[in-house]
Amino acid sequence: MKESQEQDHTKPVFLNNYISKREIIEDITHLTPRLATIYERAQKEYSDELLKGLQPVEIFALDLHAVQTKNYRLCYQLINLVPGSTPDLDTYLREISVYPVSDNTEELIRILKNDTKSVEEIIVTNKEAYIFITYKTVPNKVSDVGYTFYRIEKTKNGLWKMGFLSCQ
Repeated sequence: MKESQEQDHTKPVFLNNYISKREIIEDITHLTPRLATIYERAQKEYSDELLKGLQPVEIFALDLHAVQTKNYRLCYQLINLVPGSTPDLDTYLREISVYPVSDNTEELIRILKNDTKSVEEIIVTNKEAYIFITYKTVPNKVSDVGYTFYRIEKTKNGLWKMGFLSCQ
């Protein structure tokens, strides 16, 4: 059941109705020891089992770290793959090599470390959540409107994963 919230005019309207919302106080640009262990295991032998029990913000942190380290194969594995809507692995890796995301990610990391006002995990349904990042300086190289959000989706197996083309 969704909570009834007062309208927050600093966010897109669809984020005003949610099941839960929490401000993230830890630095999401660095993996916690638990997530670092999961990341190391995933690099050696990926399995969706590694994601059991992880929250949306933890999936986002793993994905952010995978992009930082240019581990695009792991980025792909962290996407909620929907047949017919997402490319296959080879196409994904080819597109990433043509349009690298590392420059944008480096700027995002710099801004997350130095110019972030807040980071929130907003679960809007049992199947959809968002990581909502508000910036102190507007505009900046990441956002003209003062915020960015990332869509995290629950798979048919009940695991949180990044939505394909999740950044808004």
